[in-house]
Amino acid sequence: MEASRLAQRGTRLVTRLKQRYQWESPAIALFTLVLLEFGDFPMMRRVLRGIKSRAERASSAQGAADPGRTPRRSDWA
Repeated sequence: MEASRLAQRGTRLVTRLKQRYQWESPAIALFTLVLLEFGDFPMMRRVLRGIKSRAERASSAQGAADPGRTPRRSDWA
């Protein structure tokens, strides 16, 4: 994943998937192709939404929290 700053005080997170299909066994290669092409989009969308919601919660809670304190995983829940 790669994060890049946007001019409007936002961040864009780009994901990339690299897979080498084993065409020596076409059935497995085709199954992998279908699984990755159609399964990766909803899975990655869910992951990115989770990252976004945690970042937004941390950002809104940061104003009320001690700025010198390191955020903990328990702060996200």
